[in-house]
Amino acid sequence: RGTRPALLILDNLEHLSQAWQQVLDLLDALPEAQVLCTSRLSLRLRGERVVALGALDGEAALALVEQVVRRGGGSWSPSAEEGQVLLELSELLDGLPLALELAAARLALLPPGELRDQIRSSIDRLGDPGRPDPQRSLAATVEWTLNLLDDPARQLFFRMAVFGAPAELEEIELVTGGDGLDVRSALSALLDAALARRIERGDGKIRFGLAEALRQIAARQLDGSADGGAWW
Repeated sequence: RGTRPALLILDNLEHLSQAWQQVLDLLDALPEAQVLCTSRLSLRLRGERVVALGALDGEAALALVEQVVRRGGGSWSPSAEEGQVLLELSELLDGLPLALELAAARLALLPPGELRDQIRSSIDRLGDPGRPDPQRSLAATVEWTLNLLDDPARQLFFRMAVFGAPAELEEIELVTGGDGLDVRSALSALLDAALARRIERGDGKIRFGLAEALRQIAARQLDGSADGGAWW
C-alpha cells in the first residue's frame, strides 16, 4: 500500500461475477497500482485495455504442440509428412489453444494422421479427465463460458450452428431471430466471450461465425433441444 508502482495479477477472474467492483476499489485506493487480469469476459472498467487472444497460426500451433509433448516427457521429431498433418490438425481445430493442448497430449498414444482422422469424425474425442473441470474438454470449456452469459446469448450460440460458413449480420438475424431474439446484443456477448468470431476478407463485408470445433459442439446441443429441428 506504499507509493511505489505495483502490479497485481488475477487469473481466471470470470468466475467471480462481482470482482470488477473490488478491482475498481483497489485502483481507486492505490493509484500507482496496475492490474493484469485473465478472464473469459472483460471487466468493462474505465481505463481497461482488452487484449484479445485469438487463434494460433500454424507456426505458433506447432510450437504449442511441441511444448506439450516435451512437457509430457516425449520426444519431438516429426517427419515432414507428420508436420503437414499437424498443420492440418491445427486448421481443423481452428488454432484454438486448449483444443491443441488436448490433441497434443494424445500424440503419446496415436500417430498424427490417426489423431487427425479421429478428431475430424468427432470433436468429443478430445478430453483429459486430469484437468480442472472447465478444461477437461473443449465442450466443458464452452459450457463453462456459456453459463457466464445470459439466455439470449446461449440460444444464439446454439442456433449459429446452422451456418456452415461465416455469415453477415443481416443473414444471422434473418435465420436466428425469427422468434424475437435480440441477435445484435446476443452476438456482442458471444464476441466478448470469444465464442464467436468477426471475420473480414477484404471484400468490404463483415461476417460472423463459430470456429468449426465450436460449431460441432453447438450443433450437438441444438440437435438435442426440444425445438432444434426448427432451426436447420
